[in-house]
Amino acid sequence: MGVRSGGALVWLVPLVVGALVRVTGLGAQEAPRSVPISMAEAETIAREQNPAMIAARERLNGASEQARAASAHRWPSVEGTVGVARTDDPVGVFGMKLRQRRFGEGDFATDALNDPTARSDWTAGLRAGWTAGDPVRRAEARSARAASRAEAARLRNTASAVVFDVRRAYLDAVAAGALMTAVESRAIAMTELLSVVERRVAEGLATVADDLQARASLAEVEARVALAGAAALDARAALGVALGWGADSLPEPVGQMPASARARSGVAPSALTARADLEASQRSVEALNAQAQAASAAKWPALDVFGAWSTHAASLGGDRSANWSVGMEVRVPLFTGFALESRQRSATAAVRAAEAEHVDRVRRARAELAGARRMVDAARRAWDARQTARDAAVEAERLLALRYAEGMATLADVLAARARAAEQTGEAIAAEAAWGLALARLDYLDGEPEGMEESR
Repeated sequence: MGVRSGGALVWLVPLVVGALVRVTGLGAQEAPRSVPISMAEAETIAREQNPAMIAARERLNGASEQARAASAHRWPSVEGTVGVARTDDPVGVFGMKLRQRRFGEGDFATDALNDPTARSDWTAGLRAGWTAGDPVRRAEARSARAASRAEAARLRNTASAVVFDVRRAYLDAVAAGALMTAVESRAIAMTELLSVVERRVAEGLATVADDLQARASLAEVEARVALAGAAALDARAALGVALGWGADSLPEPVGQMPASARARSGVAPSALTARADLEASQRSVEALNAQAQAASAAKWPALDVFGAWSTHAASLGGDRSANWSVGMEVRVPLFTGFALESRQRSATAAVRAAEAEHVDRVRRARAELAGARRMVDAARRAWDARQTARDAAVEAERLLALRYAEGMATLADVLAARARAAEQTGEAIAAEAAWGLALARLDYLDGEPEGMEESR
């Protein structure tokens, strides 16, 4: 038997609970809490909690530290040393005595030189070195800085992609919720229509077949309520995943379709200067160029400066002697088995490949952006048309319901009108979501992740 007035809402309660269990995998006692959230709040949360954003920030941190490490050659390196050694090796004993200022005439005796007594050397010292001129290290530092800038651009691009995914999931959730509400309204309307049919049957103005047909239509709408409720929960769960939330919380979009997703219909041409992915691509080319310069610079001489100071004693608390040394060294690669030439050619080929890929990315970006502009205009026109069709179908449904109540239309006419109105309502909701998604995609491709401006 059909459900009487309010029956659709009674149906919805167990359906929603069952869908929650299916979506989250939790028992009723562990159902996730519902969290009302706006699109702006969703974007902010995703930038902080989305795993892709967390990973991108850590990669940037790593690249920044690598750039600092690569630039450390500009500073001298200083290290302290302490140690102890004991030996009876003739050469070692001879050197220890000299460093300790304990060498005497008796140490020149043949027996003392050939078979010395074991001796200890307690040492402490400082060593300093500075690469005063190394073109390879300078080029490697430039490459590391360019790689760090590329990671910064990739972080911004990740933010753009995450915001786009959140907007898409949010719009899907809003559309699914609106469709569920529309189907619930249909269920209530069908329940009211069944009451009218039952009254007309009792008055002899309708047949039992009309009653059965109305009950069948109500059962069909109730099935749609079940599916719409599950789809709405699925969409909210997908939004939670995009936010980086766990299964204990379920976002609930507030309000209707965001106003900024309905307010604009065109966009001025873009020079793509704000596209973070293209900036990252350009920075990667710069990093490879610096690597190629490093490969070329490896053929040039490098200058190292060094200094050392140390103390030596025969025992831990004995008298100490001090020694120092300073100097410089020029390193010149004379022959490396043609390795340097091969590395330079390899680095140059990598630069050419990266440049070609960057040009292709820019070309594809322009084509995608042009297509996105066209899609926004088409989605706006489609939404306008769907709105008109929905309004006409809903009005036709209302008029036929009145005519049926007055005995001037058949039940088949009313049911057909209601089916058309339900279909057009669903299409209008989908068209509005598609328009919002087209605008979100345009923002993403135009390099504007921070917000969907209504001024366009």
